[in-house]
Formats: sequence, C-alpha cells, structure tokens
Amino acid sequence: MRNSKTKKIKTETPERRILRATADFYEFPKDALTSQARTHSLAWARHVAMYLTWRLYDMSNCDIAAYYNRKNHASVYHAIKTVKAKLAKSKRVRDEIAAITLAIE
Repeated sequence: MRNSKTKKIKTETPERRILRATADFYEFPKDALTSQARTHSLAWARHVAMYLTWRLYDMSNCDIAAYYNRKNHASVYHAIKTVKAKLAKSKRVRDEIAAITLAIE
C-alpha cells in the first residue's frame, strides 16, 4: 500500500503538486482553485498557486492561465505581481510560501 501512494505522488505533474499543496495549506478542495469563484481567501490561494507554478517550473503565463481556467495570461501576471508585492511587505506571506514550497518537494 505504501509504495502505491509513493508512486502516485511521484507521478504527479509539477503543477498538480503545487495545486494539491496549496489547496491543502489553505484548506480548500483542489477543484476550488481552478474554479471561477472569486472570494478573497480563495483568490489569494489561487494567486499563490499561480505564483509558485510560475516561479518553480518552466511554464508560460498562457499555459498557467489555461491550467487554472483563467481567461488569459493577464490573470497570471496580476497574481505574480500581487504575491511579489505582499512577499516584500509581509513575513507571514513569506512563511506561507516557504511552507507550501516545502510541501511541494
């Protein structure tokens, strides 16, 4: 049993690992992060997931937008800009990003 779970985790795509780790951290279902819902807490979690996908893996903004069911690359650009601004100001946000990053790897 343990081996099958380990294999499942290792065969996940990078963007799926980010989605899972972010959803688990913020306590949302994975599907919520790719939905069209726009509540503040859900939007923040989605922004973090898009930022980490952009930062950790070689995906274009258009590909990231498609993965998260956004209309275009501008949504990803906005998410990256928002997270970077909060990273510069808030230790709590830096700690959140670090914790999620550790959960991904």
